[in-house]
Amino acid sequence: AATMAEKQLKALARQKKNRAVTHALDPLLESLCVTYDCTTDLSKRIYQVFLICDSEDQNYLTFDLMREGFRKLDLKPQVHLSKEDYESITEGFLEDPVREVVPLEVFQRIFRRQINLYVQRTVADAVAMANAGPEVAAVLSALKLILLSDESKTHYRPDA
Repeated sequence: AATMAEKQLKALARQKKNRAVTHALDPLLESLCVTYDCTTDLSKRIYQVFLICDSEDQNYLTFDLMREGFRKLDLKPQVHLSKEDYESITEGFLEDPVREVVPLEVFQRIFRRQINLYVQRTVADAVAMANAGPEVAAVLSALKLILLSDESKTHYRPDA
């Protein structure tokens, strides 16, 4: 007989499989979230993504370089970055995303922010599951509150 935890894990896997990609970067964010061990490891993985996108070795990215770099990643589904997605993820980091470039330091902050938002969405999905017990829902709700309270630390503010 499957334990309650096993049933909940299977339900989460089914929900994840059936869930549409809610954000263009979700396949990449999921890959980063699953594979890193610590904050240093996460920084290295984000740096690897930056290097793949920086095909011209300019030490900065533009929308076109980022879009093409994401297409090179072996992800399913593939990341398709639109101009609107780019403007959304760079909001608060660049004053003029069309003209400005994204250096590595800003790329790191952008991705840490996007990972935080991805985890918030994932936790919200898990909390919304009808068959999650009250204990699991309480723990996930507490985690979501912690993530939301930590949000100001992951969002770059030029005036800070």
